[in-house]
Amino acid sequence: MSKIARWFIQLEKDIDELANKFDYDEQRLILLQHALIDLIDFLDKDYIYFSPEYRQKI
Repeated sequence: MSKIARWFIQLEKDIDELANKFDYDEQRLILLQHALIDLIDFLDKDYIYFSPEYRQKI
């Protein structure tokens, strides 16, 4: 097997690994977005900097 072929084998494994953990990463991003919206709500209670339309949680 050539050196280049070995690179593609590892690339395929890496892609499979990323595809299988997408749900976990997606959930982490959602939790982060919710926490950031909560922080904005706390810091900007009077909607001076961010209007309510930009504070929607996904």
